Amino acid sequence: MMFALEVTILWTLIASVYSADFDIRLSYGDTRFKGRLEVYYAGQWGTVCDDNWDQANANVVCRELGFGPPLEPLINNVYNAYNQPIWLDEVECTGTESRLSACQHATISNHDCGHLEDVALECSATDSSVRLVDGYYKNVGRLEVYYNKNWTRVCDARWTEANSQVVCKQLGYKRPEVWVAGYYIGDGSAPYELNFYCSGGESVLWDCRTSDYNNFYNCYSPVDIQCTSEDEYYSEGDVRLVGGYYEYEGIVEVYLYGTWGTICSANWGEAASIVLCRELGAEYNGEVSSVYKFDTTQIGFIPVHILNVFCSGDENSLSDCDLYPNDYITCTTSDNIALSCRKDDSGLSGGAVVGIVIGSFVGFCCLYTCFCRKKKTNEPETNNSTNNPSETGIPIELQTNGNQDVMPLAPQPELVDLPPAYDSVMQEPDRYKTPIDIEETPPPAYMGYPNPPLNPGFDNQGW
Repeated sequence: MMFALEVTILWTLIASVYSADFDIRLSYGDTRFKGRLEVYYAGQWGTVCDDNWDQANANVVCRELGFGPPLEPLINNVYNAYNQPIWLDEVECTGTESRLSACQHATISNHDCGHLEDVALECSATDSSVRLVDGYYKNVGRLEVYYNKNWTRVCDARWTEANSQVVCKQLGYKRPEVWVAGYYIGDGSAPYELNFYCSGGESVLWDCRTSDYNNFYNCYSPVDIQCTSEDEYYSEGDVRLVGGYYEYEGIVEVYLYGTWGTICSANWGEAASIVLCRELGAEYNGEVSSVYKFDTTQIGFIPVHILNVFCSGDENSLSDCDLYPNDYITCTTSDNIALSCRKDDSGLSGGAVVGIVIGSFVGFCCLYTCFCRKKKTNEPETNNSTNNPSETGIPIELQTNGNQDVMPLAPQPELVDLPPAYDSVMQEPDRYKTPIDIEETPPPAYMGYPNPPLNPGFDNQGW
């Protein structure tokens, strides 16, 4: 007995020497009540190893964060970190401490763990008087309020968006969605008791004004709410590819029930792949890839949508296909759908077509202007007196050539048929004889003179 007391005192002294005060938080959960436990020390958030982790430790964490008792004191292999230090190991609480830093633990950063042993847990809401039931996920469902020791429904006849804002805030979400996946939610059988009137700034639903439900008006449907922790606004059925190293490839995620999740489907086919790539502005290249080809770091923090997907291949988006939940199959990380698409360059947008038309027209105008200028520069300059070739008989291109004058050519003499020469006739008389049947005046060489005539001025008698 004395030995055990001495060991306890010694451990307390060691812990007091090496312990430090630190803050804690829950990270990467879909509500503020759930997630990976992190400790802030030396200016950095780090994780806690799950060695010796138990219900008492979880009670201290939920109490320090201001939440209700833990719903799941330890969640394994879901919210693991890979780029953070491991600050705490061998944590032992009695359950009565107000802060985790008051519990016994090994020296900070001294551990023998890996990140697969990171502690994650879920605490209950501070006020458990409201809940969402019968939804496919816990962030969506029919609203029920605990009143007069019974769970009651709320009629939607006077329900407002401000009321939904308060409920989602109370349940740990950021805001309500503008729609609800109501086909997964039943009407229930609990009675109607109260109406609520909220401004939207209240912390819990019970801070709003209330009135008793008036049975005079029949209520045709209860309040259904879908909450989300997303900062951006998405549409039900939006899709994206994550973890890829290039554009248009990666693990398929779809936005359903107010949360992004991967898809596990027993009947995913080529038609669904074609539709999904088309929705992203690409074409399916015929390859369904393994998820381990891409970065799977973040998909451990989101749910898996287990669906039956029926597409014809002609739809423009995956939300146009028939998507039904399938609760009869079990999926692991390797069962998630991953795709490789390629950019669709087969068509031109309207802006591209207009640009091509305008560019072609401008180019044609520029070419035509240049051609006209060149032709005008090369045309010869002519005087008014010689610009008509019919007046001089000299072609225009021979009259001038820019600034260089060209001498005109002499006119060609008119061709005239002449008689043969005298010597030719005397040497070849047969060549120039006229046929007998043709009467023709003999050429001048046959004029009948005994001798050829002398030049004028000479006396023939002197010969």
